[in-house]
Amino acid sequence: MLCGGLVLLVIGVVAYSPSELDPGHWSARSILGLVYLITFGSLLGYSAYVWLLANAPIAKVSTYAYVNPVIAIALGILVLDESLTVRIVVGALLILAAVAIVLQRESALQTGEVVGANRDPR
Repeated sequence: MLCGGLVLLVIGVVAYSPSELDPGHWSARSILGLVYLITFGSLLGYSAYVWLLANAPIAKVSTYAYVNPVIAIALGILVLDESLTVRIVVGALLILAAVAIVLQRESALQTGEVVGANRDPR
């Protein structure tokens, strides 16, 4: 993540002159949003992901990418008072259903409940 950030910093300096950067135009909300993303989105989120990789089955860990947008929707509604549409609800329910299927399948494979025609676990 640090290397990616440094690469993007170099690209930003090449694309835009540092003299164009005017911190006086930054709002407190923007700065707090950046601090929040650095703290929770990067440091805590990535640390939790690495911990999960070491301590949970990979099928369960892989579902984080699907659950994150649903959490973002919920936070947007709760924190930013964003609107909730039928389309968003249907999409979120589809995501949660798919994650539930993956988790159920992983659980069934671990307990040996899922078997193929030749009695081998699938």
